[in-house]
Amino acid sequence: MVTNPNPELAEHLQSEIQLMKQEIEIDKNEASKYSGGLILSMKLMTIATKEQSLAALQQKYLTVKYGLSSLPKIDMEIPKPIKESDPNVPLESRL
Repeated sequence: MVTNPNPELAEHLQSEIQLMKQEIEIDKNEASKYSGGLILSMKLMTIATKEQSLAALQQKYLTVKYGLSSLPKIDMEIPKPIKESDPNVPLESRL
């Protein structure tokens, strides 16, 4: 496996990760003010979205810091959809 670390980008991503953690903490403190309802639901959705972004940043950070290669792209051929009413296509192929 060939590695190609990028310390400058890793440092930048680390600062982005810290900012995202701070934002999540602020959002959690704000959400704690509500006991239920639509506003709490929206706050919790915002927190969950930011936590997903944080996970992606952390993954990118590790990839850049240690020079890990990305997963290879896989070329897949997408089959054409079959119309259910096409009598020329066997029933098993339509399922």
